[in-house]
Amino acid sequence: MTLEQCSVTHGTFQLIQYTMKLVTPVLLARARLQHRVGLRKEPTSSVATSFTNFSGIIGDFKMLGRFWGKWSRLFGDDLPIHLSHMNRYISHPAMDDILGKEPSAHARSPHD
Repeated sequence: MTLEQCSVTHGTFQLIQYTMKLVTPVLLARARLQHRVGLRKEPTSSVATSFTNFSGIIGDFKMLGRFWGKWSRLFGDDLPIHLSHMNRYISHPAMDDILGKEPSAHARSPHD
């Protein structure tokens, strides 16, 4: 991924995150108003809670992206541990599915 693609991705996630953070108080105010009028049993909004949680996840993803960008500038685009080498250390049916291998009988040692 190039630097331009990273900045576009970061900007897109930032726009989504801040839009959700701005819409959340409006949804909460709407829920309280509907509760006062009698259209809603609870003065809370489940969508507002979901937006808050999802915007937090987007923030975490943006932070991870910044760490990944610093890592790739220092060491290149290689992962510290490649996915294909993970089967040396752990053996799990889900990992075998991801790697497209037959299920392992047991985990191999890293010295195999």
